[in-house]
Amino acid sequence: MTPRVSVLLPVRDGEAWLDACLDSLAAQTLDDHEVVVHDDGSRDGTAEILARRAAADPRVRVQRGEPAGIVQALQEAASRATAPLLARMDADDVAHPERLERLVALLDRRPDVDLVGSRMRYVPRPRRADGLWRYERWLDACLEHAPIVRARYVECPLPHPTWALRRALFDALGGYREGPFAEDYDFFLRAAQNGARFAKLPQVLMLQRDRPGRLSRTDPRCSLAAFRALKARHVTADPQLAGRPLVVEGTPKAARRWVRALREAGRSPEQGSGPPFVLVAHGVLGSRDAERTARAARGALEGRDWLFVQ
Repeated sequence: MTPRVSVLLPVRDGEAWLDACLDSLAAQTLDDHEVVVHDDGSRDGTAEILARRAAADPRVRVQRGEPAGIVQALQEAASRATAPLLARMDADDVAHPERLERLVALLDRRPDVDLVGSRMRYVPRPRRADGLWRYERWLDACLEHAPIVRARYVECPLPHPTWALRRALFDALGGYREGPFAEDYDFFLRAAQNGARFAKLPQVLMLQRDRPGRLSRTDPRCSLAAFRALKARHVTADPQLAGRPLVVEGTPKAARRWVRALREAGRSPEQGSGPPFVLVAHGVLGSRDAERTARAARGALEGRDWLFVQ
């Protein structure tokens, strides 16, 4: 019998956290799911843990491969998934017991939504006003499609481990792509450009472990320069901005970096005709609020006339 949702779970050397992750999936109130694990060449006790868990729960399906990286691991897991809905989870994260039930219920209730996430919290808890704390606040504010899409060139407003999406969207975009960029952000930007609809549940349904060795801290694909280059390539390909000259405003250093990134992506800001579209390079949460208010007072509509970038 086909499950309602397939959880894609790539792992490499995850023995320290894997049991807690799988415990949280075993405790889901939605029983009708499968966990499709791809072991990306682990050298610790991960294989033994997975063998034990698969023997105890037939919903846990395990494949092992040689080390090839997270993109290949995700693609391998997706190729074996059987459900019409896909969900993501990392091996060092912990899901709320109602996570899958709530995500699937939203997708059932909202046939217009293609990809949904939820609020999440980092563990251990970040100090108030540090970078992760501010990032959580920013993520919490992006709940519906319009603010999610408006925020697309700041950061990914839907954290990857919280996702559930329709298999049809995944297949239409060809899944994840290899490249010098974060595969989840690239997928999200491609989905946005192709008209996908997004939503985010207001409940905290995922605990994401912040640790020194996590990929977002160590992988060059997740550096600020790599993120900016990815965003610039997508700005260049954005059908909403096609044919319009671009004006980059903001702090001088940030604006210069964005102009350079656009040129490296093959787009001279001056090219095009018609009313210019403004990219506002503001990196501070509070200053964005003031900037948004000031531009609205001048009649400039966010999304139509301008967007924040970072």
